[in-house]
Amino acid sequence: MPRRFRRWGNFRGGGGGWGGGWKKKKSRYGSSYNNFSRQVRAPTYGPSTSALPTISLSQAIRDLTDDTVDMATVAMGDDDLDHEVLFGTMRGNIVGIRYYTGEVNNNEMVSLVREPHNPYDSNAVRVDNVMGVQVGHIKRELARPLAYVLDQGLARVEGVVPHGALNIFTMPVDLSFWGRPERKEETVKKLNHHGYKIKPP
Repeated sequence: MPRRFRRWGNFRGGGGGWGGGWKKKKSRYGSSYNNFSRQVRAPTYGPSTSALPTISLSQAIRDLTDDTVDMATVAMGDDDLDHEVLFGTMRGNIVGIRYYTGEVNNNEMVSLVREPHNPYDSNAVRVDNVMGVQVGHIKRELARPLAYVLDQGLARVEGVVPHGALNIFTMPVDLSFWGRPERKEETVKKLNHHGYKIKPP
C-alpha cells in the first residue's frame, strides 16, 4: 500500500494492484450517523396549556385585593376590625405620577404606605396600585397630618381614585378613615388643625 494512503485506512488493495479499488469506510457511529440531523426528536411537552384555567384581569385584581385585605386583617387582628367605625371621608390629591410606572383605573382602590425615611420628606405617604406598583405620593400639605394619623395608629386610611386615571401630573383620591370610636376625636382634630375637614359618613 502506498505510504501516503495507508493512514487514511480506506484503501483496499487487491492482487498487488488497484483492483480492489476504494471502499467507503464505515462510520463508527453506524449508518444512522449521517442521518442524525433528520432523526433528532422534537421536544415533547406536557398537557396542552389550553386545558389550564384562564381568568380576566379584573378577576385577578379582585383576587389580589382580597388577599391584601386578608393579610391586613391578620396583621391588625380581627378584634381591631370588628370595633372599627367610619370616621368620615375627604378628598386629597396624588402628585408626581409622571415619575412612576404604576397605573390605576377610575374607581379603583389604592393603598397608602408611609415612607418615614424618604430623603425629601419624612412625612411622605406613598400611593401604590393594587399590584403594589407606585403611582405617586399624597400631596405634601396633606401628607403631614396624614403621616401623624398613620404613625400613631389613630386610623386606617383607604383610598379610591374616583376619576382622572389618565392624568399626567396629579389625580384625585377619596380617602376613608376607619378606626376605633375613641380615636376619632384626635384624628379629626389633627386634620382640622392643618385645614382639612372630614365629611361625616
